Amino acid sequence: MSLVDDELVEIEALDQNTEEEANLSTNRSAIIERLKTEMYATRRPPVTLGVFEPPTPKQQQQEPLASPRPSEFFSSPPAVKKLGTFKGVFVPCLQNILGVILFLRLTWITAQGGTYAASAIIVICAMSTFLTALSLSGIATNGRVAAGGPYFLVSRNLGPEVGTAVGLMFYLGTTIAASLYVLGAVESLFDGFSQFDSVKWEMRSVTAALGLMTVLACIVSVGVKQVNKAAEVFLAVVLYSVLSSLVGVALFAANVRFGALSQDDRSPRRTTLPKYRKDPDTGIVPDFQVLLSIFYPSVTGIMAGSNRSGVLATPSQSIPVGTLSAIAVTTTLYLVFVWLFGYAVNRGVLYDKQLVVALVAWPSVTVVKIGIVCSTVGAALQSLTGAPRLLYAIAKDGTLPFLTRWILGENDKNHHAKRSSGFSSSSSSSSPRNEASLPSPVN
Repeated sequence: MSLVDDELVEIEALDQNTEEEANLSTNRSAIIERLKTEMYATRRPPVTLGVFEPPTPKQQQQEPLASPRPSEFFSSPPAVKKLGTFKGVFVPCLQNILGVILFLRLTWITAQGGTYAASAIIVICAMSTFLTALSLSGIATNGRVAAGGPYFLVSRNLGPEVGTAVGLMFYLGTTIAASLYVLGAVESLFDGFSQFDSVKWEMRSVTAALGLMTVLACIVSVGVKQVNKAAEVFLAVVLYSVLSSLVGVALFAANVRFGALSQDDRSPRRTTLPKYRKDPDTGIVPDFQVLLSIFYPSVTGIMAGSNRSGVLATPSQSIPVGTLSAIAVTTTLYLVFVWLFGYAVNRGVLYDKQLVVALVAWPSVTVVKIGIVCSTVGAALQSLTGAPRLLYAIAKDGTLPFLTRWILGENDKNHHAKRSSGFSSSSSSSSPRNEASLPSPVN
């Protein structure tokens, strides 16, 4: 009897395990089906029953009473004003792509590799992001795009497991990038302006970074409209500094104005071929691959527009047009910088002086230094805007129950996501290890 009882217990345990596996499989299939339905199903806008109000006696005297049209009995709720292609996708992508590498490292890359190699590096990096943007556009134009950006697209096409894993990694990368941008802005501010030389105390960079991070977090917590207003101001300053650099180097090449340089700093022969020189700080002689790795971060940031998919009026149209336009504009701008500075400025000056872009700027060097600070602050603002929306979309899908309970709670709001993003960025910016990752001083 004991053997029979043992066999019966084993059979019941196997049946119970089989039922649990079937339930898990059913739940997973239900989640996948729901995610696919949310992306590819067409949803009609909600229609609410309205109330027809008869005209007043004064209105009856002015015009005869007409029979009401059927459409007057039904009224749609007022639509929330959403963003278009320019403000919703093009501006965030442009602001994330244009960074300090344009001002600090592009001229040095031109001196090391020459205009031919530097142009090849720009084209290779642009083709990488261009192919990525084409894949993103292909997915975005074949279904409905809701909040979550890249996470929404990946989870609805490759499954919830892959989407959640990629989404969490992308969230952490975006959040930590905000802290690096803020630290770069603080160090550029302290090292680029002599007025701050007297302001020196221990941990001044960390203190200033935490203060700046708090200000940016407050701007993001107010809403997307305020973020767009601040982003437009920062982007306008960056574009003005870029324009002043281009005008200044054109005047320098025409022998009209030299800025902080002299006539001896003009290029006697064109900087076209590579001529690699040892870095005095590291003692390493760079090659093509090293220059490619240094420049590549300056073409990233193309996901900044897709991160805002939840606030776009037509995401399937705005994401492809805005992202590809930003890539085209920035690639053209990088090539113009390489050929103008390679044509006009001596190779030795491009090697030794880090801020050649500012030294030839018209009308003042200070314009470019302010542009460097604004470019990093603007990129940090875009990162802090996209990260909470990404985490909120992951939590709302319910693939990670503990994350759903922590982020959403009782109210379906993303305030907890904003706080967690701000906390992660502030923790990263206050870490002493980040001192080693700060950019070189702006001379």
